[in-house]
Amino acid sequence: MDTVTHGLAGASIAVAASKWTGDGSMQPALVASATIAALLPDLDFLFAIAKKPLLAWRWHRVLLHNLLAVPVLALLAAGCVHPFAGETAFDSLLIVNALALFSHVFLDLLTSFRTGVLFPLSRKRYAIGTHFLTDPIIGMLCGLSLVPSWNAWMLLTLAMYLFVAAGLKAVAMRRAKMRQAKLRLSRYPIHLRPRVFAPWRWMAIIERETQYVFFYLTPLHAESPKTTSRGRQTEAAKLVEKHELLRCFDLLADFPRYEDTYRDGQSAIVVEDIQWWWKLPYRPMAISAVIDADGNPCQARETHKLSKHPTG
Repeated sequence: MDTVTHGLAGASIAVAASKWTGDGSMQPALVASATIAALLPDLDFLFAIAKKPLLAWRWHRVLLHNLLAVPVLALLAAGCVHPFAGETAFDSLLIVNALALFSHVFLDLLTSFRTGVLFPLSRKRYAIGTHFLTDPIIGMLCGLSLVPSWNAWMLLTLAMYLFVAAGLKAVAMRRAKMRQAKLRLSRYPIHLRPRVFAPWRWMAIIERETQYVFFYLTPLHAESPKTTSRGRQTEAAKLVEKHELLRCFDLLADFPRYEDTYRDGQSAIVVEDIQWWWKLPYRPMAISAVIDADGNPCQARETHKLSKHPTG
C-alpha cells in the first residue's frame, strides 16, 4: 500500500486508542508516534531512492516488513516520541506503535506484491492479492477516521470494505473460471490479480506451456482474452541467469516473460511480470539490459515503456 495510506492508518489507530487511554481526549503524542511507526517499515525502500535497484528488489517488503521487526520499530518510534510526549505513558506509545506497524504489514499483504513477513526465519514472500499497490478507498476511509466522532464508524466501514473486496474477488474468480472453461483451458492453472490502478477490476492469467492467456474482468463482465508468448525460448530467457539484478527480479516475478528487443539502438533483453501491465506499451516493473560485445547482459535498468507490442 502507498505511504500516505500507511500513515493515515497508523494515525487512525492512535485516534481510536486515545479513547481508551488517559482522560479519553485526543493525544497528539500518541497520534504522532503511531504515524511515525506506521511509516518506518518503508525505510527499506530507501535502496530504490538511493538508486540501488538490486538491494531494493532484494530487501523491499522483506527487511523491515516482518513480524520480528515490529517490536524493534515500535520501540524505536516510542523512544523518539516519548521525551516530547508529556503525560502519555511509554507503554501506551509502545502498544499503539505495535498496532500501527501490524497495520502496515497487513495492508501490504492485501496487495499482490509479495511480502516477507516471516523474515529472517524464511525468505518466502506472501500476498493475499485483493487490492492493488494503492487503493484510494482504503486511504479515504483511514483519513475520515481521523475525525474522533467518526473514528469507530469509519474503521468499521473499512473492515466491511475489506471483507466485501475479498468476496468480490471470489465472485470474479468464478467468472474467470467460467470463461476459462469456454476457452477449453480448464486443465491449466488460472490466477487472479488486481488490475493496475483499478479497484474491483482484475486480470485473469492462464498459464499455458508456451504462452499466457489473459483477460480483464469485473465481477459482472469479462473482456475478450489475449495471448502473449512466455518467451522461454528467447535469448533473454537464456541470459537472465548471467546478471544478478535480472536474476533477482526473475525470482520475484509471479508471471515472468522474456523478450529479445532493442534499447538505444543496441540488442537488448527484457524480463517482466505481466501482472503489472497497464496500458500498452506502458509495462511497469520490467527490467531491460543491453547485450555487450561478449554476448552478456549489462546496463540493466527498470523500463516502463517499450516500443514493441508484446501481445499476439
